[in-house]
Amino acid sequence: MKSIFIFILILVSAFTFVSCKSKNKYDDVSGNSASRHVCTYDFKTETVPATCESNGYTLNFCSCGNTQKSNETDPLGHTWLDWHVEATPTVNTTGLATRSCENGHTESFSLPRLSFYDYTIAALDDTKAPCLTPVPVRCTYEISGDDQEIDTESTIEFISEYQLYHTYTVNYVTSDIKHYPICDICSTIDESSAQNHNLSYGECIVCGYFDQGIVYSAEEYGLAASYSANDLVVNIPEFYLDHYIPNENNKIKGIKSFANNTHLHTITIPASIEYIDDYAFEGCTMLKRVYYNGTWDQWCSIRFGEMANPMNYADEFYIYNGTSYDSVSTITLTDATSMISSYAFEGFDEIAALIIPKSVTVIGDGDGAVFESDIRIGKIYYGGDVSDWCGVRINTLESSPTRIADTFYMTNSDGEYYRPTDLVIPSSIERIGNYQFTDYYFAKSLVFEGSIEAIGDQAFYGCLNIVTVDLSHGCENLSDYAFSGCRSIRTIYLPCNLKVSGNFAFYECSGMEHVYLKGSISDWCKIEFKSATSTPLQTNSLRSASEAATLHLYSADTETYFSTNSRTLMIPEGITKIGNYQFYGLGNVAEIVLSEGVTSIGDMAIAYCKNMRTLAIPESVIKIGDKAFKGCDTRLEIYYSGTADSWGKIIIGKENTELNAVTLIYEKYEAE
Repeated sequence: MKSIFIFILILVSAFTFVSCKSKNKYDDVSGNSASRHVCTYDFKTETVPATCESNGYTLNFCSCGNTQKSNETDPLGHTWLDWHVEATPTVNTTGLATRSCENGHTESFSLPRLSFYDYTIAALDDTKAPCLTPVPVRCTYEISGDDQEIDTESTIEFISEYQLYHTYTVNYVTSDIKHYPICDICSTIDESSAQNHNLSYGECIVCGYFDQGIVYSAEEYGLAASYSANDLVVNIPEFYLDHYIPNENNKIKGIKSFANNTHLHTITIPASIEYIDDYAFEGCTMLKRVYYNGTWDQWCSIRFGEMANPMNYADEFYIYNGTSYDSVSTITLTDATSMISSYAFEGFDEIAALIIPKSVTVIGDGDGAVFESDIRIGKIYYGGDVSDWCGVRINTLESSPTRIADTFYMTNSDGEYYRPTDLVIPSSIERIGNYQFTDYYFAKSLVFEGSIEAIGDQAFYGCLNIVTVDLSHGCENLSDYAFSGCRSIRTIYLPCNLKVSGNFAFYECSGMEHVYLKGSISDWCKIEFKSATSTPLQTNSLRSASEAATLHLYSADTETYFSTNSRTLMIPEGITKIGNYQFYGLGNVAEIVLSEGVTSIGDMAIAYCKNMRTLAIPESVIKIGDKAFKGCDTRLEIYYSGTADSWGKIIIGKENTELNAVTLIYEKYEAE
């Protein structure tokens, strides 16, 4: 029994010894026993540098011999030197190339046998080497990164000997009918492989040959026996049959019809052409190129018939510069040009810049537009100043350069191009023509230094940024749409001699706040307004009375303007009618008193006088127009100086239901 107890005691002691020894050898983070060893890794350190392929790091040692890594860095990567060809490949054997890394690593690459499939092979010094004979060549092999586990793209070049064979891929020699392949290596012409040209719009899609087409003689042109619908290219000579212009007796040189030639793709027009007939190229569905042998000055002087400009049908236009043809970019007209003919740029899609000299006085010589409505012109430079531009006659809206250009420049006194923001019209100008400044949105103010006869149709249409207009020196006629779309106008000064304001003269002038008339209420009553939007007072019937423009009249006694807001307007004797739209939109007047002698009140004459509370109508009135009181307040009191029987005899126009809602008083009104 004692021996068994001793044996058990020995086993327990041995187990305890092994357990303690094990815990001292390895790191134990529990810290439960003071006898256990904890590694600190501060006994010593070693730095292991990074190599091309392995990480770098710091190796930290514990006193017990355990280690731990820290501060790891990425591999450096290979920095390869150039390839060196150890064994040059031939057409029958492979080769070998090696390269070294700056850090001493090496790798090799097995080069395939020589062939045009794997290599780029060229004669030395780019000379034309003879084919079918072995010659020294420069060979280039491109490693893509997928070849034989080479993971980087690179190039191997070496000199070898190779027998070149004729290669015909991209080069040709041409004739009028055929093209012949040329060897890419030795320039040998392969006459046995001649091919007919494969023409598309006159240009061979294989060799690039361009068909020069048919040149007509004087006898052939017009009635040409050789001309047919199958002609692809037409080069018109410098002499022609005479051609009549409709409604004129003189003969000029011109182009007769090529209409419905569905094969024609290119035409060359000489500088001597003066007229192109109506629809001369209609139906030329394959027309692609137009070559013109004259200058832009000459092109702009051609008289084009309706839809006669070949660019209505063609894609490309080229003009002769004296040595070669230029495509359309910047068009420069010289002082030799006085007129740009109608349809001159019809069919052109885009022009970077157009330079118009001061010598041009007419833009568009007929009813047709000079420019296509959707053409884009980046910049137009005019060689004169504001005064000179006012002397240019523009025939249609689509012919207006200020409308069609992204930016329009004039020339200042120093000869420099600029965009005037303050338009000052000198007293020497008698009239502003139609479309003169259409859509010129750079202008912010407009001042006339003297009296003018008229402002033409759409002359300032769409000038979105004009804030003030001063016409106080005189203007008899504002034509249709004269200031239409000028949404930023806040203040306008009108002259006492204004007679007519045309249809839509102030259409969409929604920002109008003040209208100054350099005259009396009698002068205002003499203005003929053609429509509701001919008056600047209120161009939007939906505006409230507080938003309506204020009419200011001029006092000759004090030489100052006074506001009609909350005032009584006394229409003096001598005025026999209140015209159509006369006080349309005069939203803030308090009273209007018509004098005896007024016989008629026009259509919408007092419409939208929303704050008017009193209107005095004399017995002399025998007619009231349509919608005369539209938009007036129901609190309006109308004083009629005649009897109810007399009122019943007045001819009252349509849509005057407001008269049923207002108060009608049969007595003469005595203004305070």
